[in-house]
Amino acid sequence: MFSVITPVLNGRRHLPRCVASVHAQPDAEHVVVDGASNDGTVEWLRDVAPTGEVRDARPEAAGDAGGVAPSGDRLRWLSAPNRGMYDALNRGIELSQGEWIGFLNADDQLLEGALAAIAEAARRRPEVDVWYGDCLVVLPEGRLLAWRRTIAPDWRLIAATYLYVPSSAIYVRRRVFESGHRFDDRWRSAADEKFVVELLRSGWRWARVDRPLSTFTFTGVNLSQTAPALEESRRLKRTYPWSVRLGRPMYRVLLAVRKILEGAWRPPRPLNYSVWIGDDASAQTTFRVDRPPWRWPGRRAAGGPA
Repeated sequence: MFSVITPVLNGRRHLPRCVASVHAQPDAEHVVVDGASNDGTVEWLRDVAPTGEVRDARPEAAGDAGGVAPSGDRLRWLSAPNRGMYDALNRGIELSQGEWIGFLNADDQLLEGALAAIAEAARRRPEVDVWYGDCLVVLPEGRLLAWRRTIAPDWRLIAATYLYVPSSAIYVRRRVFESGHRFDDRWRSAADEKFVVELLRSGWRWARVDRPLSTFTFTGVNLSQTAPALEESRRLKRTYPWSVRLGRPMYRVLLAVRKILEGAWRPPRPLNYSVWIGDDASAQTTFRVDRPPWRWPGRRAAGGPA
């Protein structure tokens, strides 16, 4: 069974499409952790999942009313003030019940067959702790901007460059979290990189599913490129070993070589994919792209990854 955790704050416009994409997957629960939205998000959740609301189960919550809804509910949700996205993800981990746990932002979607592909891969290779795959960068109406093909993660390459494994295309076995791993919510925008680096350095086994697993909705605003996020990224980079920090030019070259060798910059094969559209996810639209682009949209202007 899979648990997909979605943090949301004032995401009423996009959340229905995200929820529909998870609901369409077999054997998956969706845990939505809302940060006390005031744009109708909570009202929408209460309409579509009136039995899915859970009480705040944190140890510091008052009283003993904490807990989760019955496990048969596909969508469960919590709305309470939190310390940001990564605090929300940690709360979702505590509420989740699946063997495999993934993360999906409110404006992103799971692609058809994604979880079934991971389940089949996990059946063949039970020793793997973390599965990862590709991500499609799309416009809000679903049109493809880029097929981001993910190369094998290496903590030194990530520490020296950027997090090139999309967090929406990572699924982590529960035993990893049972060992104590969590997102460090002291970091407002870089905790996902810190989390991935820690898993890699701890020796957990990673493997790739050779297909796109999720979409990333490109709105033209890249929060990771804002001044506070860039400054936090620089602070995180300073926490890594000196050998990595001094070797950054070498690791940048090595990353480029790895991308060439592993096919990240080759034109991908023809692509068919479906996404949910409409403010209430009233329909699904299928796209076919014969020559999918791979380059991150607006890379030169935004300073984003190649």
